[in-house]
Amino acid sequence: MPKLSPRVLRLLGDNPSKFTLQGSNTYLVGSGPRRFLIDTGEGGRKAWTEGLEKVLREEGITGIEGVLLTHWHPDHVGGVGDVRGVCGRVFGGGGDGEVRVFKNQSRPGESGERGIEDGRVFRTADGETSLRAFYCPGHAVDHMAFVLEEEGAVFTGDNVLGHGTAVFEDLAAYMRSLEGMVGLFGQGAKADGGTGRAYPGHGEVIEDGKDRVQEYIAHRKEREVQILDVLKGLATGGAGRAAGQDEGGSSSQSSSSSMDIVKVVYKDYPENLWVPAEGGVVQVLRKLEGEGRVKLLENGNWKLAEGEKSSL
Repeated sequence: MPKLSPRVLRLLGDNPSKFTLQGSNTYLVGSGPRRFLIDTGEGGRKAWTEGLEKVLREEGITGIEGVLLTHWHPDHVGGVGDVRGVCGRVFGGGGDGEVRVFKNQSRPGESGERGIEDGRVFRTADGETSLRAFYCPGHAVDHMAFVLEEEGAVFTGDNVLGHGTAVFEDLAAYMRSLEGMVGLFGQGAKADGGTGRAYPGHGEVIEDGKDRVQEYIAHRKEREVQILDVLKGLATGGAGRAAGQDEGGSSSQSSSSSMDIVKVVYKDYPENLWVPAEGGVVQVLRKLEGEGRVKLLENGNWKLAEGEKSSL
């Protein structure tokens, strides 16, 4: 288990894939005999449970203060039962062997979970480590990040990854969350300037977390501009055939399907990526619809809203 800082140990979830990158990151946080565990992997992974048991013994850890779950997805919560089993073996059946599990309850989880509210601070028994919860939905409705106040670092869960960009279920909420996360790095109550690191749910440590979040925001805004440009082209008769022109090249309609928008925005990408990309395009369109900038028609096509047309 790599020691990433004086207070952070990382244990990979032993579940690498194209979706989880090198696997789910789980973190033991603290420097004393009792520590917090952030996320638990997907469960049933022998290498992970053996690794956790080994580090608990080698570090002289006498108990887990609590398991803090970033969100409900199976590759983050699936190992809760394994944690209980390991703690039972290492610490015994009662007292220090008991495991308290915390998760935001915007999406209710397993029976016995305790809630996490925005701004709640979790502290180790020795008072040397503090984790402040930050509610940041978007990737998932119950998503939480945790600020390690002594280092000014942030456990970002799946909102910000070590490689590539994150998926989301609600783009409007996700953008608000990213904007809020910008100010978390290096700003811990006890951090002297802070490290500004991001410890993601998947991928390698990000040394400049604030910069990475700002990159995410810029990328998402760029996609919005590209999609609006396609619809603006239709409204003015300047869009390409894939976005709604007839075979003669003249503008036959002022609306477009989400897939036709994909074919313009992602024209330089392999076609096998177009279907996955369509989900992200639809999320952007829904966000723009909520802002009154585009309109969804009865036939499933999208067009520029009248108010947006007036600015052309």
